[in-house]
Amino acid sequence: MLKKFSICAISFLLAIMLGCAPVSAAEVAEGESRVAIGADLTAEQRAQIYKDFDLSAGDVPELLVTNQEERLYLEGIAPENKIGSVALSCVYIQTLGEGEGLNISLHNVNWCSENMYRNALITAGITDASVMISAPFPVSGTAALTGIYKAYEDITGQKLDESAKKAAASELVITGDLAEAIGSVDATLLVNELKGILDQTQNMTDDEVRAEISAIAKDLGVEVSDSQVEQLLRLSQVAGVDEAAHLSVGGVGGPLLITLLIALLVAAIAPGGGPRPLLGDGVVGLVDLLHLLLSQVGQWVILIVVRVILPGQLPIGLLNLVVAGALAHTQNAV
Repeated sequence: MLKKFSICAISFLLAIMLGCAPVSAAEVAEGESRVAIGADLTAEQRAQIYKDFDLSAGDVPELLVTNQEERLYLEGIAPENKIGSVALSCVYIQTLGEGEGLNISLHNVNWCSENMYRNALITAGITDASVMISAPFPVSGTAALTGIYKAYEDITGQKLDESAKKAAASELVITGDLAEAIGSVDATLLVNELKGILDQTQNMTDDEVRAEISAIAKDLGVEVSDSQVEQLLRLSQVAGVDEAAHLSVGGVGGPLLITLLIALLVAAIAPGGGPRPLLGDGVVGLVDLLHLLLSQVGQWVILIVVRVILPGQLPIGLLNLVVAGALAHTQNAV
């Protein structure tokens, strides 16, 4: 009974892992499109938006985005006057082939720039798409990010990483705030430079990160105030959480989790009592393949699994089947 329960529990965990893995390029069909319409548009405004997109209603599947949905990612990040109380921003998104990048076009968006959207979408995990953003009259454009998320997830049938979406929203808003003071180009450059050293800032104190931000600004010839440094510090913290999340199922930690679950599965199904054959070269090969993907800590955990938990648990032939399946999954998830 315990063995049966263990196998069921592990199967459930595997299902969660596979279901929550980030969308890979191979899973996104090229040419799929959606329109996300602000829920508070009038019929006349909606017709104008479709005209802006050079579409007719019904040409592509339509989704509605409410102000409540917009607030999920913006409340507490964007000022109230940038969120508003109604949903007006609209999005038309069409997926492109892998490596084609992002094409962004704007209409009636007066605060967010094309590059700001581009960088935020990359942070959120959207890398190849044509995106048009429009509104019935000039708006900040911050809320359009929610429409893009919703449309893209509807196309792929999978959720984007929540921490990545929040990091992207923070990036968009903070870059916009900076742009008002130092210009859009400099603000985008500054944020991109900061994103480029996130792996370093995660091991720094707040004061050390502040010093790095000031140094980056000086190198770019940009003056930033203390309050702007604090904004960028918060962004590094939020984006750092997203960076750490990439060590989870869909990132380099995926193979680690899969290996640990293999170990648990092996322990659950192995026959009890008596000496059993060692796993041998199959596990050693798995460790070698994962070596370049994992941090030093991850490697040590896998070595512990291999040398302490797994020995004697499973015949090598069955292990090869399990490992082959795990590796196929990790290759698709990268």
